[in-house]
Amino acid sequence: MAEEARKVNPELKALDGGEEAAEHARLVAACRELMRREGLSQAAAAREIGISGATFNQWLRGAYKGDVRAVNAAVATWLAARERRARMLERLPDAPAWVETPTAARVIAALAYAQMAQDIAVIYGGAGVGKTVAARRYATTAPNVWLITITPATAGLVAALERIADAVGVRASGLRAAKLEAEIVDRIRGSGGLIVVDEAQHLAPRALEAVRALHDASGVGLALMGNEMVWSRIAGGRRQAEFAQLFSRVGKRVRLVRPGERDVQAMLDAWGVQDAEARALLAEIAGRPGALRMLTKTLRLAAMATGGKPDLKAVRAAWRDLGGV
Repeated sequence: MAEEARKVNPELKALDGGEEAAEHARLVAACRELMRREGLSQAAAAREIGISGATFNQWLRGAYKGDVRAVNAAVATWLAARERRARMLERLPDAPAWVETPTAARVIAALAYAQMAQDIAVIYGGAGVGKTVAARRYATTAPNVWLITITPATAGLVAALERIADAVGVRASGLRAAKLEAEIVDRIRGSGGLIVVDEAQHLAPRALEAVRALHDASGVGLALMGNEMVWSRIAGGRRQAEFAQLFSRVGKRVRLVRPGERDVQAMLDAWGVQDAEARALLAEIAGRPGALRMLTKTLRLAAMATGGKPDLKAVRAAWRDLGGV
């Protein structure tokens, strides 16, 4: 194989003798096997390696006329990093795919109501209580549920509408706000669907009103999720008049301050934590900022250290690693 590659590309002759050429052939074979095994496209592999797709394609075919040694080195580094990552992932236990906590049940019930009644639900509260996880779970169990996440970069009117358009399958590139709105409404009207806007506290006022207008025009359900600011903007103080139409349309409001005791116990049972002292410490961790999110991170680190069910020593060490005291 190495000799064939050298015939295709004379530049490979620059590789000294047979050893470098053989190493080049080994790297090519390793890349092809990894891509086959993981279903990774050439374009995706090239992005991970840090080279252009064209360079990677030519390198794979033995037709690259640039610095072959440099590409070989980049590929070798990538393959080694991939191997280290695979070994680490083998040791890192997965969080339980789904834990039916009372808080998750409240979130799912609110989402189901909004979709069934074609109404608006507002779900808000502290970070890490499981709102997003529950919404993702609901989206796998009901048709036509479009979950989008707003960031500071997508807080404006057009950017927020573009994110919704992408979620519902509308080509958004180059469209103005009015056209985007019309296209989205045409696509989702009569679908019996639900738009779930996560991190909705980032939405600018015009964007928030635009989302409400989509609900009005299409008749689909709408759920706004985020922190305490989501509700305070809709219902509080001088903002109340600005969002009067939205406030009057809210059919269900769910406030989640912190995980309940039964939420925490359900999580600990799912992870198989039996040590009473470890459970007490983990319950304390779940009551701090970050709540169930920090609980899950602590559990994963502790389970990795023990190779199974976390004990008190592993939980303490994991919590220290995460900046706890």
